[in-house]
Amino acid sequence: MLLIEQMKKEDTFTDSQKVIIDYMISKKQEIEHMTLKELAEETYTSPASFVRVAKKMGYDGFEQFRDAFLSEQRYLDAHFQEIDPNLPFGPNDHYMTIANRLATLVKETIDDSLALVDYRKLKAAVNIIKMAEAIHISAISYPLLYARDFQLKMRRIGKRVEITELVGEQLYTAPIMGKNDCAIILSYSGETPLNVDMIKIFKKKQIPIIAITSRGENTLRSNADVVLDVTTREKLYSKIAGYTNEFSMKYILDLLYSCYFSEEYELFLDYKRSLSKRSEPGRFSDTEILKE
Repeated sequence: MLLIEQMKKEDTFTDSQKVIIDYMISKKQEIEHMTLKELAEETYTSPASFVRVAKKMGYDGFEQFRDAFLSEQRYLDAHFQEIDPNLPFGPNDHYMTIANRLATLVKETIDDSLALVDYRKLKAAVNIIKMAEAIHISAISYPLLYARDFQLKMRRIGKRVEITELVGEQLYTAPIMGKNDCAIILSYSGETPLNVDMIKIFKKKQIPIIAITSRGENTLRSNADVVLDVTTREKLYSKIAGYTNEFSMKYILDLLYSCYFSEEYELFLDYKRSLSKRSEPGRFSDTEILKE
């Protein structure tokens, strides 16, 4: 759940604390350079009230709370101002209008996803993958498709990736996990029951978890060793399709693969070339751009 959603849903605020919350939500980034004294004067409250609100939201102090709030607001205001990620086209739109809107949606999603990339988290995730003897991926529905694509890419450079697709069978994978393995869990909500069960297994086996999930607090995020954020713009159900979170997950998995590839660039490139030539010896094309 996003921070602003938590702020709106919190039901233990006093009247004066509700005034503070309403003020922050209405002013958003305007509060960035205001002092605590100025904020208190604007809301006819006290600096101590702001601190109490921050602590009630789980932060050590108001500055930490404000930084988190502003960071989220900057993210929410950065993209998707001209298109609705849930309903990117209407019932009467021309096919070419739909084509253009989907292209815009993809571009916005990639820009949004790139803005969420944190170098330190990405580096930590790649290091976990490098150290792992095998990668176990937990995902259901559409994320499973992108997990399979990631598995294929990684296998073609010699990295073992395990995916159990039969629903319920994932819970029986614990015996085949090695102590030097790692896990990647894909979940937009971070609350999928099967993935929550898998978290317990991975934690019990002390297997490091890389989470690919939405922004905001959720069970997966709070239990992962490294969290890679995906575009967080869509509702769970009220949408035409999961365009943005799916494109974003695919981008993050491709990014993980590419960064891992870059660690042994020449080695992996030679390995992939030789493997492709052995596996597809009769492949050819008369198109000049495709010729090798």
